Amino acid sequence: TLVVTSVGFNERFWFSNGGLPHTENLKLTERFSRPDFNTLRYGVTVDDSGAYTRAWTSSWTLEWVPNQDLEQYFCQDNPRDEPHMVGKQ
Repeated sequence: TLVVTSVGFNERFWFSNGGLPHTENLKLTERFSRPDFNTLRYGVTVDDSGAYTRAWTSSWTLEWVPNQDLEQYFCQDNPRDEPHMVGKQ
C-alpha cells in the first residue's frame, strides 16, 4: 500500500464536483493498493477540523479495462502557460 499525506491546501479549489466544504486545515491521507493485477483500491481520509467535527473516510475500487486509455487530468492553481498544455479532451 502506498500512503500519501497532503497538507497546505487553500480554499480556492473544489474538493469534489459537489463542492464539499473544506478549509486551509485540510489534511488528506490517501491509500493506494493493488490486491491483484486487475484491481486498484483507493481510500481517502479527510481530516479538516475547520469544516467537520471529526475525520471521515471514503473508498472505492477500480477494475482494469483492457484496451481503454487512461484519462489525464491537470489541476493547476495558477496556469500561466495554458496554450502549451496538451492532452485529450
